[in-house]
Amino acid sequence: MNPKTIEELLEEAQKVSSVIATARRLIADDKTVDLANLEGKVQALCEDAEASDMEGSTDVEEAFNAIVQDLNQLNEEMSAKIWTDSQEELENTAKRAIDAYKSDSGDQ
Repeated sequence: MNPKTIEELLEEAQKVSSVIATARRLIADDKTVDLANLEGKVQALCEDAEASDMEGSTDVEEAFNAIVQDLNQLNEEMSAKIWTDSQEELENTAKRAIDAYKSDSGDQ
């Protein structure tokens, strides 16, 4: 693997950030998100960074820190969405059970 330049690393970091931003928008819009390729993209970016000479480059460090923050935010948003959906499903199940019990009681 040829070492990447700082510019190439920043370009790849921007692509990863874009994938994360798109995922966050989709979650906010209550859409399904496929993150299957994200792990591979992050891993490749990290491997490229390890193989490159980034001495004195705070730009790459800042870009990577931003990715970590974006990933943490994505995790929080996904967790909140799962929690909200679970709560709504539980409430709907309880309502159906109560309604079913009421209709059974009324038939007697």
